[in-house]
Amino acid sequence: MITRVVSPAAPLIRKLQTESLHTFGLLGLLLLLGVLITEQLVRLFENEIQKLLTPLLAEPRAESSGESSMLMPTLAKTTISEFATMINLINMRIRRINQLTIELARSRDQMAELSMTDALTGCRNRRDFHLRLAEEVARAKRNQHTLMGILLDIDHFKDVNDSYGHPFGDKALQSVAHAISTGIRAADYCFRYGGEEFVTLLIDCPQDRALLIAESLRIKVQGLRISSGDVSISVSVSLGLASLHLEDDDADTFLARMDKALYLAKRRGRNSVVMAPHPEDEH
Repeated sequence: MITRVVSPAAPLIRKLQTESLHTFGLLGLLLLLGVLITEQLVRLFENEIQKLLTPLLAEPRAESSGESSMLMPTLAKTTISEFATMINLINMRIRRINQLTIELARSRDQMAELSMTDALTGCRNRRDFHLRLAEEVARAKRNQHTLMGILLDIDHFKDVNDSYGHPFGDKALQSVAHAISTGIRAADYCFRYGGEEFVTLLIDCPQDRALLIAESLRIKVQGLRISSGDVSISVSVSLGLASLHLEDDDADTFLARMDKALYLAKRRGRNSVVMAPHPEDEH
């Protein structure tokens, strides 16, 4: 088991993400304003030119056909045709800019999501965990609501890799990740913390319910059968559960208390749930 606290780089990561979003937003706003101004200019020119062209393009009367032909020489007809073509091209460019704006926003959202997702398990990754943890701790303190955290570790996972190979170990990680992510509430979060460790944040969740969730996760993982070819095994997890103490905890100490509870679960024989004591009881 690896014990780590929140990375000191997390505030810098948050700042860079915020500045990137602001930059994307400013570029998008400028692009939108440019499109709107261009559209208005096109409409203005189109309307004014149409007013000038309407008398010239009207069907000439038989008795004045010669005079009409003199009013509209070949050069004028060519100029009008070219201007109409230019208007059509501008409209096509505007539609393309609108399309590119939508695609840019979609790509930005996809890149942001990928940067926060663990490629193997599909869970949120460690980077997103540290950012989300700081946000949820601040929100819990601000709104005075409960926040529970569970740090989970697959028992004897090194033996699984050594005995059956890393591809089988990856399959075990994916199975456990799916069991955890589908075993929590929709409002909660599941992260791959690193290696064979996962962490969940249970938002505004009472302690007694969090204990039930943790125990149900332990049972759910224990009931898995991970199979590949002739190999079929089961695994277990140890879980360290902690409740955010609004007066004494920050993100670092909250995570450290989860980790300490996980360590105690390992010491007590694994495949168990241990609740971290109140901070005051630890002294």
